[in-house]
Amino acid sequence: MSTDVELAPPRGITGFPLGAAAGAVERTAAECGCRVKVQDEGAADPVHYMKVTALHEQFEIVFHCEDGRTLTAAEVWIPHP
Repeated sequence: MSTDVELAPPRGITGFPLGAAAGAVERTAAECGCRVKVQDEGAADPVHYMKVTALHEQFEIVFHCEDGRTLTAAEVWIPHP
């Protein structure tokens, strides 16, 4: 997998368009070689909503599925300079 992550506001990021189904986000992240963690699967309230974290040795992406079903936001973290 290429480890390039391309930001494409307001559409999303490489391979993860906003509005994508939560299951597709999980599968695509795993196919990219990421370790995937899901928090509050299917939850959709103002305090606890679904998050999918994709952990890679070069980056981390937190995908927010605020309605419990679709990708609504993503945070890209690069832990090393």
